[in-house]
Amino acid sequence: MEFVERYVFVDKPSSSVYGNHMKINLNSSGARVPYTQIEVVSVVVSDNVNHQGIVLSLDQDAPNFNSSRNMGTVLGVAGLNTIAVNEPDSPDIYNYALSGEGSKPLLYGSLDNLVLTITNTAGSSIVADSLDAITILFKCTCPKPKEITNAFSEQIPLPSRV
Repeated sequence: MEFVERYVFVDKPSSSVYGNHMKINLNSSGARVPYTQIEVVSVVVSDNVNHQGIVLSLDQDAPNFNSSRNMGTVLGVAGLNTIAVNEPDSPDIYNYALSGEGSKPLLYGSLDNLVLTITNTAGSSIVADSLDAITILFKCTCPKPKEITNAFSEQIPLPSRV
């Protein structure tokens, strides 16, 4: 079976942001697919608060992911990259970038309105709207819709086959 790779760029101004959540539509093509593997390729976050590290996760549980946090599927961790020291009367700017590679969870069905949760490495919520900036590049891999055959059940990586 052939697969389609699509890249989706998301930033704070182009997302619905509420609390510690960002609502994102990764399936702009409207194609109906049985599953999609998503991967965070790049994350850049800037803020005037030192969060020690930022965790991006989904409320959904993926069958090929497990966590001791029991707070959904972690897509990636952004570690402190640089600190821009400002004048004494201005706050410093903390810049975070993706540490290592993000996970590659499998999510079943179309990815309309995916909800991304933002916390620090201690598990405390970070108000997404208060961040100075956040940009994320996703890589979405799914089967070509016209390539899915009637032997469909053998082609889906069920948890027992992952």
